Amino acid sequence: MPKVITKITRQKRHEDRYNIYVNEEYSFSVDETVLIQYGLTKGKVLDEWALGDIAFDEEVSRAFNRGLSYLSFQMRSEEEVRKKLTQAEFGEAVIQESIQKLKRFGFLNDEAFSKAFVETKKIR
Repeated sequence: MPKVITKITRQKRHEDRYNIYVNEEYSFSVDETVLIQYGLTKGKVLDEWALGDIAFDEEVSRAFNRGLSYLSFQMRSEEEVRKKLTQAEFGEAVIQESIQKLKRFGFLNDEAFSKAFVETKKIR
């Protein structure tokens, strides 16, 4: 039986997350960016490859958001973020992809972190 998206609902507590129903049953939830990235709409047929890709990208999105939250308090090194994501039990491939994404968007930069760290030590 083909896997067809039959319903998409927005979550009440997290307005940027959506519940996906496949063949009339709840199947998984995704971040809005993943929903748009894969063009998930009612009636879309999903194969096993697509479901695997969606699951991976959803996990990367979760790790990225966790890393972003961690960085929101103060600058951190790549190693500190990697350690935090490892403690949160994300897989290595997911961690690597989310770190690359944090770097691409300019949220994680070891050179800037090092310079700021040295400057704060000079002041004391």
